[in-house]
Amino acid sequence: MSNPKILSHAQTIESKLHELGLTRSQLQRAVEAGEAARKSTTENHAANAGGTYAYHETVATLRGFLKPEGWKTSNAGNLAASIHPSGLHALVVTGGSKETGLAGFNPTSRNPKGEQTARFIDRNQHQLELLPLPEEEKKEHDLPEHTWVLMYYSDKDKKEVRFELSLPTNIDERSRMSEWRVRLILGSFSSSWDQMENEDVDSDIEFSEEIEFSIPSKT
Repeated sequence: MSNPKILSHAQTIESKLHELGLTRSQLQRAVEAGEAARKSTTENHAANAGGTYAYHETVATLRGFLKPEGWKTSNAGNLAASIHPSGLHALVVTGGSKETGLAGFNPTSRNPKGEQTARFIDRNQHQLELLPLPEEEKKEHDLPEHTWVLMYYSDKDKKEVRFELSLPTNIDERSRMSEWRVRLILGSFSSSWDQMENEDVDSDIEFSEEIEFSIPSKT
């Protein structure tokens, strides 16, 4: 596993975000909205409701910032992505492991991912290695050159939410994003867990953004 380039200096991060057409404020406010949605759940909700609500609201808020700036939305493969006006890079959202947002550790996505994630990670790897993408895959899926991931983690013990913007290059044997070419450590914000005693935060049960449904045809 190659070591990722980790960016943690504020000026360097802002420069890279500007290059991508993003701001730290947009990303943090999207994650904050997701965290507020997580907190809206009660003991009467399903155990995985908090993670589901957080994912949906983070995606929706982020798209609300980006669409007026010309970004396009895509739900190809049941993966919610936002594509830059240039078409050269895209952005997706996921919950991460407890190592998320910590420069000295290697995070993974919290849950296994599906085929569409595997495709864009393969695309990332081909572009970084300057290898041509197989022609049939290029035509079939029409993926951007790079897909970045906004990843967040709600830490109950530290009462904070950490987040980062990273470029994945591989998945592990459990189909989780696990290797990164670049990681932008965006910091954290405080989050009180006084109202969250009934939520199983450490559960791996969370919304999967790539569920595929098979509906049998009527005969």
